[in-house]
Amino acid sequence: LVPSESYSDAYTFRHALLREALYADLLPGERVRLHTAYAKLATENPDPKAAEYLAFHSLHSNDLGTALAASVRAADYAMSVGALSAEFRHVEQALELWDAVDDAEARAGVSELALLRKAAYVAAAAGHPERGLAYARAAAARAETAHDPVERADAHRQLADALLTDGRYDEAFDAIKEAWRLVENTEPSKVRARVLAARARCVQNDIHESRTYAEAAIADARTAGSASAQADALITLAYTDLREGRADEACDLLVRAGEKAAEAGAHEVELRARFNLCVNEYELGRLDRAANAADDGVARAAEVGLTWSPFGRALRWMQV
Repeated sequence: LVPSESYSDAYTFRHALLREALYADLLPGERVRLHTAYAKLATENPDPKAAEYLAFHSLHSNDLGTALAASVRAADYAMSVGALSAEFRHVEQALELWDAVDDAEARAGVSELALLRKAAYVAAAAGHPERGLAYARAAAARAETAHDPVERADAHRQLADALLTDGRYDEAFDAIKEAWRLVENTEPSKVRARVLAARARCVQNDIHESRTYAEAAIADARTAGSASAQADALITLAYTDLREGRADEACDLLVRAGEKAAEAGAHEVELRARFNLCVNEYELGRLDRAANAADDGVARAAEVGLTWSPFGRALRWMQV
């Protein structure tokens, strides 16, 4: 054993192979007792980082209820420091434990639907789009048991967004059509604005219809105070401007959308705006401006921890 470089009051093995050899040599009862002892120490540690250790040792000491709750807390901590891959790992572990724990929602402090939706977002943001789409489908199916139609609508909207990113436009339209059915006759809200913004993207082949939904999304977003939905709809409006021959106006609108999304902390929307700006400049033949937009977008994606998100990857592709 040698003093840890990460913690002043801890030790670590000189080599990982020594640790693995000793661990493998333990009898099952010894192993569980050691995990239980470490779990007790982690429970007493107020440091939020300890949730990760508590989740690990509780799982291996067969205390599944504690492991579930600690996995959720560990995911929240990972999110707070931008560790997307770690967050995804902890959310998946919580979902794996869900059916094995009595009264799982009370123990976890969050619903299974909320965890599925978080998994869908984090998987895609961490560079696993196919896994994110699978979780988005599972969330939409799970939402059918929810009593709140607005909650169901938002799950279908999230599925539509994932399908759009994957190029499955017909499926995306079906998903957003169901989401719109659930909120069409409700008052303006953040969810309704997001649904309208996604519907505007789904019908982009019809410029008039796309503009109508985008403008409705902006109106709802302003009423409900959703800057992210407003920025999302502005990006779609820019696309219609471009198709109608207003190239410079479209680029200006994309810059505004990116700034608004950044102010709201909606970084995936911000990267979508940056990607569309880069594509517009490229297709207009303004290659220096396109290259600058790509470089700035790639740097921004890295800064906010979304290098491997859908639009983070798309910006890197455009940069090449």
